[in-house]
Amino acid sequence: MSGLTDSGHSYHGVVASSHNILEKLAVTERNTKEWLDLVALVAVVGGLVMVAYEIRQANTFAKAETENSIYEGWETLSMSEIESGISALRAKAMEHPENLTTAEHFELAAHLTAVISLYQRNGRMFYEYDLATDPMYSDVGGFYFHHQYAREWFDRSESWIRKETPELADEIRNYIDSTPLD
Repeated sequence: MSGLTDSGHSYHGVVASSHNILEKLAVTERNTKEWLDLVALVAVVGGLVMVAYEIRQANTFAKAETENSIYEGWETLSMSEIESGISALRAKAMEHPENLTTAEHFELAAHLTAVISLYQRNGRMFYEYDLATDPMYSDVGGFYFHHQYAREWFDRSESWIRKETPELADEIRNYIDSTPLD
């Protein structure tokens, strides 16, 4: 036999042909691996984009929940002012503070403390979510500290307010110092 196979082809030709096929398969395998690596990379990047989007959505949802919680707190406070008659006491404190009884002084002090506590409880959220510029929150001075009684209460209470929420204390102090009494 002179290097021929049963089918009449040269043994060396079959080996060479097999070698070419194996080389092509190896090249195809490398190309396939490169494509699979590229697809995996795109999938990872796509996954990271989705995670970033989900984090952003979660932050948006958290902000909305925070705002809702704050609004509910103010709504509760407003309703308690109406139901408890504190509005009439505030009016009396503005018009005739000398006629307030000791019990009314305590009631007004407790009310102003509740207002400040609500701001303090929500204070970090005000600044974290930039709600401090919302008119509903930013006019605590104008709504609660425009009369002498409340200003005197603030003067007595400023140190503990400043300890907890210096931004709020600054806001009220700036309002008191820059705004004449009604």
